[in-house]
Amino acid sequence: MQSAFHAFGSCVLDPASGILLHNRGASFSLRPGAANELAPGRKPPHTLMPVLVRRDGKLIGAHGTMGGRAQPQVHTHLALNLALGMAPAQATARPRWIVGQMEAGAAAPDEAVTISVEKGVSMEAVQNLVNAGFRTKQLEPLDDSVGHLQVIRQGTAKGTFATGSDPRSDGPAPEGN
Repeated sequence: MQSAFHAFGSCVLDPASGILLHNRGASFSLRPGAANELAPGRKPPHTLMPVLVRRDGKLIGAHGTMGGRAQPQVHTHLALNLALGMAPAQATARPRWIVGQMEAGAAAPDEAVTISVEKGVSMEAVQNLVNAGFRTKQLEPLDDSVGHLQVIRQGTAKGTFATGSDPRSDGPAPEGN
């Protein structure tokens, strides 16, 4: 899982290696006393969220998301889908809904109560959200804006793995073990 942060990172490409430099420093603040104040030895807030999953004291999975404020919600979708018995590839491709603003920074007042919903979420679920007083924003299927998810889980046979790579992003997971 990688992220250059904004679409083209810092817009600086090292000509010798072809590596595009990130711009994670954009998350620092120059305001004295801010939690993310720029200072020696400090690290900026990060927008990738890795998770290691253990069961009975043993590591059984590694999951990761990118997607700003949506990341905890994306992990929750994954956890629920896996708990329903879905394979990682199926669980990563399921339609999502995201509450509130997805980008880092202060949310506009109306974004805090808007739920972005991908096509494929049941109309009953969408109507229940509207009936509960939420504003919904319809998204296309597999919309890039609801974050990206990568999954590696212990397979059912010893020494095997089950993988899932979000079809909303590039870089498919290898098939098989």
